[in-house]
Amino acid sequence: MITVREIISMAALHFGFDPGELVAHRRHRDATLARHVAMYVAKKTTGQSLTAIGRSFGGRDHTSVMHALDRIARGVEADNTLKAAVNALIAGVEYRERLAAFGPVDVLWVAGYIAAHPQRRAMEASVMEITALADTVRELWEIAQAAEQFVHLARRRAEMLQGEWAEIAVEDWNLIDDHMTALGAAITEEMAALRGDTDTEETHHASSHS
Repeated sequence: MITVREIISMAALHFGFDPGELVAHRRHRDATLARHVAMYVAKKTTGQSLTAIGRSFGGRDHTSVMHALDRIARGVEADNTLKAAVNALIAGVEYRERLAAFGPVDVLWVAGYIAAHPQRRAMEASVMEITALADTVRELWEIAQAAEQFVHLARRRAEMLQGEWAEIAVEDWNLIDDHMTALGAAITEEMAALRGDTDTEETHHASSHS
């Protein structure tokens, strides 16, 4: 069974935030939407109680979760973009759960084995191994999209630096800097998850709450 924490990481990457921002007690508008979507998906897919879900989001109470569920339930009826984001995350959760049922797969070994003699060895790969490869490709594509956003923001910041400092709004600079930091943290965490580096994830989440 996928955990609420994993859903938080998935939603953070999808919306371009650091997972810590989704559990922090700050009222950044976009981060709040991402948090509410993650709560909604968690309730739909994990069977956790409102109290348990709220606890995973920085110790929020069940009424905060109820508000999030109501907001997203109404939002998906009126906003196709929001509906697509919710459906994509739910599909991602369901896919990961099906994959987890197969047990651990050494994806790099499988990829190297097939690449050595693709015509013969591709036919020898099991459904479990092909599924693991497909899931890894999908996750890497999401990470690549986040990295592309990071590069775009870095270029924008470089353009701002080339201009006159007086013309740069502090709010604009801080927004770009915060977004780049969040994207970098989300990319790092997802790469750690792909490697199975749980120690890195624990350290990151601990620092997010300090």
